[in-house]
Amino acid sequence: MIIYVTLQRQVTLYKNKLKETTQKTTKEKIVELLTLNNKLTRDDLSNEIGITPDAIKQHLANLQKEKRLTRVGRRKDGYGKVLKIND
Repeated sequence: MIIYVTLQRQVTLYKNKLKETTQKTTKEKIVELLTLNNKLTRDDLSNEIGITPDAIKQHLANLQKEKRLTRVGRRKDGYGKVLKIND
């Protein structure tokens, strides 16, 4: 019985690790979406990814700090330009 529980736990840990490595991060999703359509707003990205607009704002700021994204144009008619797709 103990061996079965230990084996079951190891399988669960392996599946969780595999899930972590195959899922895209939020920043990767944002970069991918902006590569496809750079006119997307924070609300558009929020609806597509499933997190709040404020969380999107924070991720966009981090992407700009990492020099992976830049803002082109003014607030109303500007867009996000992807500089680097991968780290």
